[in-house]
Amino acid sequence: MGRIDAIVETAAHLYLFGFKIGGSAQVALDQIDTKDYAFSFQDSGKKVHKIGVAFSMIERNIPVPK
Repeated sequence: MGRIDAIVETAAHLYLFGFKIGGSAQVALDQIDTKDYAFSFQDSGKKVHKIGVAFSMIERNIPVPK
């Protein structure tokens, strides 16, 4: 099944992060959905947020849209 890249948990929220290097944030989000990473947290009673993050191999950071 795989694992999510990072989880941040607060009292009321869970943030599931998918990271991609040289890909897109949408690809990271699609992977979270395709592999159903949020399933394990559906009964937590917390609001689950899915976040895709893409790192640029050229800029060596997270590019900001211009």
